Amino acid sequence: MKGLELCKDFFFEIGLPKIKESIPEILPYLAAGLGGGSQCHGNDDEIYRDHGWGPGFGIWLQKDIKERFEKELKEVLDQLPKQYKGYGWADKSEAQYACLILDIDKFMNVKVGVSDAPSKDVHWLHIAEERLFEITHYPIFYDAAVEVTRRFNSFKNYYPEDVWKKRLSHHLIEVWRWNVQYVKRSANRNDLVTAGLLWGRFAEHVMKVGFLLNREYAPYEKWLYVQFLKLPRLGEEIGNRIARGIREPTEIVDLTDQIEDLLIKELKTLGFRAQEVPRAAYPKETIRLLKFSKGIVESIKNTEIKSFQNL
Repeated sequence: MKGLELCKDFFFEIGLPKIKESIPEILPYLAAGLGGGSQCHGNDDEIYRDHGWGPGFGIWLQKDIKERFEKELKEVLDQLPKQYKGYGWADKSEAQYACLILDIDKFMNVKVGVSDAPSKDVHWLHIAEERLFEITHYPIFYDAAVEVTRRFNSFKNYYPEDVWKKRLSHHLIEVWRWNVQYVKRSANRNDLVTAGLLWGRFAEHVMKVGFLLNREYAPYEKWLYVQFLKLPRLGEEIGNRIARGIREPTEIVDLTDQIEDLLIKELKTLGFRAQEVPRAAYPKETIRLLKFSKGIVESIKNTEIKSFQNL
């Protein structure tokens, strides 16, 4: 059974009825769901049930409402069973945190550093992309005031156009760098151990480009490849080549060229054009992605985003 289904059923069949019975006056303010874990995006399995997995849910409340009801609500939640439908917590010490009461403002600031999606475009660049992936995958089971839903959904409209272009140009440079400067040089020296190690860094940035081209947020490293394979564009084509590069390191040079060709084809489909890179210290045939990165940067209208350095 998937954790999301387990927790949702636990809330509606066990948690919510008990809350209604004990503290009915809290219901107009109540929001509940999951605020972390692989079960939020459906990637939990038997292996990942060894920690942070079991029947439970989080409750989000505004600060004043939390202060008003927290003591009574905690007593109710502490009485809920720690086993449900034959499932429990692998680590019994974690069971005490099965049902948390959370201040929505503090929760948002811990997770993404802001209480709502930034109103100023450049501020999006201060939020790590994996944080945006998480906040847009937290499932909400119940939200009487719709406030938590509004906050989470404010990030689902994706990056503003210039922020998207800035991140895309950055990761294209990183794909080029890890390929031309490191992976290919190691492979051409027949140092396949080093090439294999560097392949992972190259693949990481390739996948982040893939997410950007699909206009989807990329998760953190543990789920990067798993989620990448789900992308409708390039996920399978490039994902299979990334896997082959690990299994067949002698093919790495050819595979990097194939992946670069696929990325450039997609960039052209989206209307991006290459632009010359003055004084490039590498042969022209090796800097195709640099040229596209340059063209993308030059199309950014917001000067503050265009000159942003700390990605």
